[in-house]
Amino acid sequence: RLLYCGTATPDPQPPCAQVLAGGPAVEVVTELPTMDGMYRVAATPVHDSQGRQWGAISIVADITDEHQLRLASSEQKQQLQELVQSSLDGIIFCDEYGTVSLWNRGAENILGWTADEAIGRRLDQLIVPDFAVDQHINGMARFRREKAGPLIGQRTEVPARHKNGHLVNVEISISAVEVNGKTYAPPEISAM
Repeated sequence: RLLYCGTATPDPQPPCAQVLAGGPAVEVVTELPTMDGMYRVAATPVHDSQGRQWGAISIVADITDEHQLRLASSEQKQQLQELVQSSLDGIIFCDEYGTVSLWNRGAENILGWTADEAIGRRLDQLIVPDFAVDQHINGMARFRREKAGPLIGQRTEVPARHKNGHLVNVEISISAVEVNGKTYAPPEISAM
């Protein structure tokens, strides 16, 4: 209790005291008042050969660095999400078949589709004009085979189909991105 609570007072009751009082094994992550940092505190009952509990084992692990890294990583993810969502350009992430997994507000504003409408659908169902669907499908097949294509790393003007059906001229740039061993070709779209 002195280590966990900084006092002999049982409130809050530390894991070892809970187990000694007959409770099951317990593990908590907490900031310990007597130590500077975050700790994982685990307690497990110890039984004799007849199955009677006669004590408990408690292990305290310093996870301060791990906790700080997790917080920093979470903050960086949030910053990246905010950057992507606040971009005036349309940022779209899709797999090698053109199925959308990210559609930012810029894409919503330029192309009319909301993220909820776009995510899970293929680009040829959303923004590729009817006259260019075959070319798009063939380009995606080539990308799956070669992990390359004539538009990768280039900026080009193309017509895109708006949700309401009219065509809008956009500037598109496509990058080849590898994530967890899979290659993606996410486009970035700017209104013309």
